[in-house]
Amino acid sequence: MGRLLNQIKEPNDIKRISPKLYPVLAEEIRDFLLNNVSQTGGHLASNLGAVEITMALHICLRFPEDKVVYDVGHQSYVHKILTGRKDEFSTLRQKDGLCGFPKRSESECDVFGTGHSSTSISAALGLAVARDLEQKDNTVAAVIGDGALSGGMAYEALNNLSILRKEKKNMIIILNDNKMSISENVGGMSRYLNDLRSRKSYSEFKENVESALNNIPGVGKSVARTLKKSKDSIKQLFIPGMLFENMGITYYGLVNGHDIYELIHAINRAKQHEGPILIHAITRKGMGYKNAEKNPEKFHGIGPFDRESGELLAKKTKKTYTDVFADSLVALAKNNKKIVAITAAMPSGTGLKSFKKYYPKRFFDKLFAEQPLAKQMGYTAGYFSFNTEGGRCEECKGDGTVTVEMQFMADLVLECESCHGKRFKSDTLEVKFQDKNIYDILEMTVNQAIEFFTEYNQKKIVKKLTPLQEVGLGYIKLGQASSTLSGGENQRVKLAYFLSIEKAQPTIFVFDEPTTGLHFHDIKKLLEAFEALISRGHTIIIIEHNMDVIKCADHVIDLGPEGGNMGGNLVVAGTPEEVAACAASYTGQFLKEKLAMDSPD
Repeated sequence: MGRLLNQIKEPNDIKRISPKLYPVLAEEIRDFLLNNVSQTGGHLASNLGAVEITMALHICLRFPEDKVVYDVGHQSYVHKILTGRKDEFSTLRQKDGLCGFPKRSESECDVFGTGHSSTSISAALGLAVARDLEQKDNTVAAVIGDGALSGGMAYEALNNLSILRKEKKNMIIILNDNKMSISENVGGMSRYLNDLRSRKSYSEFKENVESALNNIPGVGKSVARTLKKSKDSIKQLFIPGMLFENMGITYYGLVNGHDIYELIHAINRAKQHEGPILIHAITRKGMGYKNAEKNPEKFHGIGPFDRESGELLAKKTKKTYTDVFADSLVALAKNNKKIVAITAAMPSGTGLKSFKKYYPKRFFDKLFAEQPLAKQMGYTAGYFSFNTEGGRCEECKGDGTVTVEMQFMADLVLECESCHGKRFKSDTLEVKFQDKNIYDILEMTVNQAIEFFTEYNQKKIVKKLTPLQEVGLGYIKLGQASSTLSGGENQRVKLAYFLSIEKAQPTIFVFDEPTTGLHFHDIKKLLEAFEALISRGHTIIIIEHNMDVIKCADHVIDLGPEGGNMGGNLVVAGTPEEVAACAASYTGQFLKEKLAMDSPD
């Protein structure tokens, strides 16, 4: 271990290092990372690229009083080193060892447990608002990569920073721009940042102009203030699009993300700013290790490797912890129907793909829990269900109504005065997706919801809802209680569930008059759903009087007019045509007319 790094045993120990030795410390940290990650495996390239940024934050801030949220969190290794956890790195990502991401139970300095992209700005904003409510003055910062900044959630969070702009409260965003996420970035934000990189430093220009004007006797400071208030020509010349500044976020850049002194200067200036400020730092993924610089995608997340050649030491020969977790969860869920799985659009990475395969009805991708306001409030997916405590109205337990028991009259069912029939707490209803809260969504019919989510490209949700539409249930509301469904509707809900399972063991289905109350067009959809089940190897038995269904059957059994409760007698059995030819069959008489009507002749 390096001489300087060995002096860092607790948070804030870096402040004891002489500033002139900061570059030496950065080299020692990179050497430490290479020695340890090459043995344990882990996220390497991203951490090598974030060494100076993390050092600068720990030099300028004080932990754990000040707060830093790392987006995704895989680039937090240096943060762990500088907060007294370097001696645990030999246990990185091992059982009972050091976590590969920020972990609140591991250190007070890990303020937010991350692991998913584009969440840091929302989480940091929540911390900043909490700070201001408690009238504290600590610094809150978010470190986000250019890849994560391309996520829609990050844009929404940038927009929500208006909370701080109005109150002139500080929050720092450091954009760690290495032109990559895991692999190279594409899209509008990538092009925008490329354009920014090609321009001269706007921040340096602005500082020089303001400094020169302030030194002019008499009128200089007045002119400088006027220029500072102007939001037009000079900025537009140097920052194409003015994305950040037009959102009310002061832009500071470009900064060399591997120049520790330039970063310290930028962060110290940012701490004094009234309002949100973004520092745009240019870094190199894999910095300091040639193999990672040449192939940053390979070294983004890697197993144990040879430091000299960069080649993996061994191929996968046994199950990973993710594999064990996946198998165990599926096994537990088999015997416990209360187990559900929730993931943030990462079923493969979280090991939940197999759970989704076996128990699709108990598998959930988050929608409202992934919205920025939900992150700020700490709401999980359970907050948006009226079946569980958390976000539902406490007065009516998510029913939207309360029952008043009457002694000599029928009980009265009244709208809940607390939630006014909306079933959720007011705070929960503040969380919105495309201007719709959870109550608005649950009031939609299946058809309306499919149209809505299709418009906003929510393919996974549309895929889950489509089977309900295919069995003729497009008219029911998403939040409709199962107790209000008819027997036929409940049967079709189960049918929709099985249609959503792409692979299932051959099953015999029995439906009792599933067409009751259905319009002709919905009956057609239902028949198509039956055909889909049959094509997957399933068998369907239907107790039905509807001739449109009977004529499509492969085999018909007529038990006569005494069929049902009276047991009946076998009148005829065979294809629809054979039953229609039987003079003794009442069903056959009606079926004969139906077949004749549908005949092309």
